Amino acid sequence: MSDTKVSTNMIKGTLPITNGGTNNSSLAVANGGVVYTDGSKLVNTGAGTSGQYLKSNGAGAPTWVSPGVTTLTTITAASNTKTPTASGNFSNMTNGALALTVGTWEIDGFVYFSNGGAVPPFIIMSADYFAANGADSGSSPAALSTISASLTVNSVPSAASFGRVAISSGSNVSEYNLVVPKIIVTVTSNVSIYLVPFAVMTTAANARINTYVNARRIY
Repeated sequence: MSDTKVSTNMIKGTLPITNGGTNNSSLAVANGGVVYTDGSKLVNTGAGTSGQYLKSNGAGAPTWVSPGVTTLTTITAASNTKTPTASGNFSNMTNGALALTVGTWEIDGFVYFSNGGAVPPFIIMSADYFAANGADSGSSPAALSTISASLTVNSVPSAASFGRVAISSGSNVSEYNLVVPKIIVTVTSNVSIYLVPFAVMTTAANARINTYVNARRIY
């Protein structure tokens, strides 16, 4: 069978897609435009502007959008100097709350344990991130898992090391910087977390504790 040449003036009306057409009697041809289907016919987006990208809107028409400007957000929380009320307590740290807004955050911090120029006080030093501040008691504050509706922990150093980071000196220590391993969390509604220290010491009145926390929004 020989090929049959069909003249364009032999085609009347709009040619359906199933027959190789566009099913669109007014399909525009735009330099830089992208052709897509709206479910019944072919449509042209038209050209975007330089630097834009084509964004899918699900079942809706795609649109050209400009990339947003990414701003690095960093927040910090530095507590007041704390003199523990007693040995073996989770200390309540004034100004130690880290207020997180919606997003994904990388969090790290450290705790500075020192003496007040007197007898070296520390035997055990530890710290961790909690959903509540310490209460100057031996009871552990609420865990981050209690605020799972607002915050999810995505990454921790290892299953073994997550939890209170503890240093047992075996003898009295007068000064120590305790680095708390980094965690990555996703926040779905504004929430505050706390870096809470715990210490066993010979004389609480000689102890001084400060917490420092940094958070960087990474998404």
